[in-house]
Amino acid sequence: MIVPDANLLIYAHYDESSDHAAARRWWEGLVNGDDFVGIPWLVTTAFVRVITRGVAVIPAATPEQALDFVDEWFAFPHVIALNPGPDHLVNFRRNIIAAGIGGNLVMDAHIAALAMEQDAEVHSHDSDFGRFPDVRWHDPIRNPR
Repeated sequence: MIVPDANLLIYAHYDESSDHAAARRWWEGLVNGDDFVGIPWLVTTAFVRVITRGVAVIPAATPEQALDFVDEWFAFPHVIALNPGPDHLVNFRRNIIAAGIGGNLVMDAHIAALAMEQDAEVHSHDSDFGRFPDVRWHDPIRNPR
């Protein structure tokens, strides 16, 4: 299973991003591939928040457009919403303590804990995921496969 971070989904859907072409190839490879893709609700809400805000993405998407993108993701049979399981708090705590983090990186620790529960790999263009020693992660923009 692949667990994408919001940044890659934003780049894949925002034509003006300098990383759009690479992120789009990555996303199309996932949705046309065989691996399950587990999208955390935190990632979904971050995507909708960023692309409707009109700061990082100009022009901003309407809420309807943003949610249409989300509907497209979950229309693929191998793309699922990823929810915390019974080991989530243990893994979440482990990530925060091992990395010695707080603040903005807490969200990354949550995504990493979700991936750990599924024995999944996080895909992100954010190198902070390398701070979590028990998490497999890959940057498909820097290192396309």
